Amino acid sequence: DWHERYLRALQMEMALFSGRNPETLYIGGGTPSELSVPDLKKLFLDIGRHFRTVREFVESTFEANPESLTRDKIMLLKQFGFNRVSMGLQATQAELLAALGRRHSYEEFLSAYHDLRSVGFNNINVDLIAGVP
Repeated sequence: DWHERYLRALQMEMALFSGRNPETLYIGGGTPSELSVPDLKKLFLDIGRHFRTVREFVESTFEANPESLTRDKIMLLKQFGFNRVSMGLQATQAELLAALGRRHSYEEFLSAYHDLRSVGFNNINVDLIAGVP
């Protein structure tokens, strides 16, 4: 399946840069929150094997969409030591979310946001689009 191919490709790319010492980690571009909990765990362990543990980065950001950011994924992010989450809300009105092709509702965003806060995330970025025609 595409998840396995994607993770294999990431592993190969990480191997090319293994041993380097980046200070920040940003997992985004696409929607990494679409990956399953086991796939995310494998990815985070691979990052630790090639660079450093997620917790050891100065800043470690995980990008997510509200509809795929489950409580289990939030707990995994916290367990591995992520200190920032960026969510693509884009708009609060249902008609604008539909026009933008978004699959989540504002209520799903609020639920994910409150779940993040409840486990101790205090650095949460929210992407919004202004001036949608």
